[in-house]
Amino acid sequence: MRASGDLAARGLKVRYGAREILRGLDLPPLHPGEFTALVGPNGAGKSTLLRALAQLVPCQGEVRLGEADLKRMRPAERARLIGFMPQSLSAAEGLSVLDSVVAAMRAGGESIPVAEAARSAFAILERLRIGHLALSALDKLSGGQRQMAGLAQALARDPEALLLDEPTSALDLAKQIQLLEEARRLAGEGRILVAALHDLTMAAQWADRILILREGELWGHGRPEEVLTSAMLAEVYGVAGRVERCARGRLLVLADGRLS
Repeated sequence: MRASGDLAARGLKVRYGAREILRGLDLPPLHPGEFTALVGPNGAGKSTLLRALAQLVPCQGEVRLGEADLKRMRPAERARLIGFMPQSLSAAEGLSVLDSVVAAMRAGGESIPVAEAARSAFAILERLRIGHLALSALDKLSGGQRQMAGLAQALARDPEALLLDEPTSALDLAKQIQLLEEARRLAGEGRILVAALHDLTMAAQWADRILILREGELWGHGRPEEVLTSAMLAEVYGVAGRVERCARGRLLVLADGRLS
């Protein structure tokens, strides 16, 4: 089942103690079939926004997927709609990659026959080209391997929307491309896909749309060629930079130096 409507949020507010992280943030509707990149400097609120959309942190405001009010759902119901991949994957000692995906499938108390769950979990690992890691312990994986295992867990329930928090952070260049290719395919199947990314050139190459956060607010959004500008680099990132096209017509974001 693919997404039956847009993912949207209004008036999102999140506080950690006295610090306000999201400040009444409104998001434009995020559409099924689109890959949306979430960018902004460190501390802008990217991770917090993804967790608020997934209802993993207490927040004020409204979050909807189509007609469904995600805040009013039980966690098990919400987990069938929203898949979340954290920046770092916690690993119980000795738990295998395959078992971790099976556990994600069964979250919420669903009864799935062991053999069926194992077959489905292994199919996800094979799709992500990490089937050879099925019996490996999570706590023995490299950072990049653990990232891919985290994506497998997020996919376990075949969700309508996928929220990926810096999925390429621990990956080498080839694995970054592999993951982003997979993200594009997942969006192309009709999912809503949102990924927090640091590399603006990568975001421009792979994403249909870009959301730019600054200090807990939405600074701008649109197609890469609309929002990636030298003015944005100066105002949001505090750097002097250029946005140019390579010989293949792709956008390149080049930072020349910090602004004083």
